[in-house]
Amino acid sequence: MSARGGGALTGFVDIILELTRFGKMMSDSKRRIVQSLSRRGETPEELAFEWSPTTGEFTHVTDPSTAEFAASWLKIEQMLQDRKSACTFRDLELEWSSQEGKPSRATLYRWLQRAHIDGLVQRTGHGTTADPWRYRLPGEEKYDEDLLEELEEMIPLNQRMTFRT
Repeated sequence: MSARGGGALTGFVDIILELTRFGKMMSDSKRRIVQSLSRRGETPEELAFEWSPTTGEFTHVTDPSTAEFAASWLKIEQMLQDRKSACTFRDLELEWSSQEGKPSRATLYRWLQRAHIDGLVQRTGHGTTADPWRYRLPGEEKYDEDLLEELEEMIPLNQRMTFRT
C-alpha cells in the first residue's frame, strides 16, 4: 500500500483505503481492488469488486489465482495420493507432462508453495539441488515407514555383501 505524502495522515486515521485497478486486461476494466491499512485486525487487507453498468451494483470478485489453485488442487492431491512416498517438484512435473492442462513450471511451484503454507501438504528437505523439497499429504508418513520396512526385509543386515581386500 502506498499512501501519498508524509506519514502525518496515517497517524490520524484508523483505516486507510486505496483503490487500484484489478489488472491490465480489458476484461478487468470494471474491476477494482480496495486495499486497506488498519489498526484493527478484523479489517481485510484486500478486497476485489466488479461494477455492473446495467445494475450499478458492485459484486465481490475472487482472486483469479485462488480460483485457479482451487481447481488444480484436486489434481495435485490425486497425484500425491497415488504415490507411496514423498515426491519432488520435478517428479510431479514429469508425471503431469503426459496429461492435458499441464501448468508452467513456475505455476506448479507456486501451487506447491501455497499448498504448503495452507497446510495441505507437508514438505521435507532443504530446497537445494542435493536435497530438494519433497511433498506429501499430511498424515502419510506411514508410506515412507512402510517403504523402509520393505527395504529392510529385502536386505537383512546379516546378509549384506562384504568386500575383501
